Amino acid sequence: PNAVNRTPPNGLGIDEYREEVKEKEREIWNQQFYKSFALALRAAGFCMIFGLPVISSHFYDLVFGQSPCEEYMLGNYYKDPKEPSLLIPLIDDDPLPAGMEGIWCGYLPGSYVAYWPNVIQMIVFTLYHSSGSTIQLAWQGIVGTVCAVVNIYIMMSIYPHGVADPDYQAWIAWLDVIVVIFLFLISLADTNLIKFGMSWHCYLMMGFMTGSGPSHGKIPTGIPHVQWDSEPTTVLISTTMGALIAVLSTYLPYPMLNITEVDEDTTSVCEEVDTVWTDAITYF
Repeated sequence: PNAVNRTPPNGLGIDEYREEVKEKEREIWNQQFYKSFALALRAAGFCMIFGLPVISSHFYDLVFGQSPCEEYMLGNYYKDPKEPSLLIPLIDDDPLPAGMEGIWCGYLPGSYVAYWPNVIQMIVFTLYHSSGSTIQLAWQGIVGTVCAVVNIYIMMSIYPHGVADPDYQAWIAWLDVIVVIFLFLISLADTNLIKFGMSWHCYLMMGFMTGSGPSHGKIPTGIPHVQWDSEPTTVLISTTMGALIAVLSTYLPYPMLNITEVDEDTTSVCEEVDTVWTDAITYF
């Protein structure tokens, strides 16, 4: 209160000084709002692009294939008019046989459709105010998901059909759930990694322990018990895609590198120190 009757530096009156401080605060808030708004536009733009396959039938057919195709079919097929239910793959660039109808079965297995929203989810959860922070969050999300996927594949190698396996022992599955959660909780990993790891671990193990067991695919990867279109692989790839897209969006249309903000941050810190000292001198 005693500072009210004091004369601020630079020959300003109390009201003028207060208005100058408020103007500086408004400028800082405007800059922060602009950065947040630009970040939201980046996220919205990439989410819109990668949401096209699930909101547009044209892009859906392009990415996941047309309706006659099975989930595991990729690339070009054709069907014989005499046997419409039978789809035959076209090898390499072989021409379409005369009298046959060509069918495009997409670039990705149909099993990815259900997990396509995970790509959008990862973009939203990973994108942050700078490339460095976004890369850190992307790494944490991917590693946490990898831990959960590796664990479920280990369990699927023991019980290929999960709860539906004739030799299935429920206590072993419950022990795995508890032990992995415990390892996550006692680890020194970042919170973001633990959250992604535990959430996917619980989700995948619930599918393993209920219903008809885990979802297997038909497209081999060359790794025993691992398929490109199985549920765990689909989860991992969709998570990785979303994280990488979030990192890419920090470079387009212009990079959001931490180094580009050094001058601005230095100026901001100097202004804040000046304000603190000014307020202190004014008060005393």
